[in-house]
Amino acid sequence: MGGKNPTVVMPSADVKEAVEILGVGAFGTTGQSCTATSRAVVHEAVYDDIVEGLTDYVEELKVGPGLEDPDVGPHVSDSELEETLDYVQVGIEEGATLEVGGESLSDDHYASGHFIRPAVFSDVQNDMRIAQEEIFGPVLAVIKVRSFEEALEVANDVDFGLSASVVTQDLTEADRFVDEVEAGVAKVNEKTTGLELHVPFGGYKQSSTNTYREQGDAALDFFTSTKTVYR
Repeated sequence: MGGKNPTVVMPSADVKEAVEILGVGAFGTTGQSCTATSRAVVHEAVYDDIVEGLTDYVEELKVGPGLEDPDVGPHVSDSELEETLDYVQVGIEEGATLEVGGESLSDDHYASGHFIRPAVFSDVQNDMRIAQEEIFGPVLAVIKVRSFEEALEVANDVDFGLSASVVTQDLTEADRFVDEVEAGVAKVNEKTTGLELHVPFGGYKQSSTNTYREQGDAALDFFTSTKTVYR
């Protein structure tokens, strides 16, 4: 169930709403969710506003222990934290621009956990490792596109296909996205995370085997051994 989940943001989107959708989807579970948003595929008409909005969003996030009800909690282990920090360095070395975050938090209040300030990268090309490999941490790669068609192409140009969303007020774009995005879960004007337990859940390509779906009636069907009886 790995994922490299995109949220596509089109010119008709409300920027403030789009930033909230991206921020919660990317950082709400500290990025430790197979459905977490890890790529923001943003139309050039709103790209600068989205990058600026995300930077402000991260700067206002409270990072801390779960018992304090923070916006962003810790990584589950030191090894997970180190892997995320390694990917931040990879992004820098690949030529992406680290707009905000990406540093470990270890003094005083953070001494007993595995904390990182969520990272937002701009100037990301979709062939970069930070845009292709699952990080499983709070790192968001923002990719600029020039059209809806290019956005779909970029969204689909990964080995994974678990969850995806689009932020738009154009019903034609929304319908095309749902039909053409290569993902087992497609959402409109929502974050990529969050699932209803009564509906099927699974992915395309390297996000599961694409032969079954967990949850709901599909799960019952998969785990049921059917016997055909002749009398």
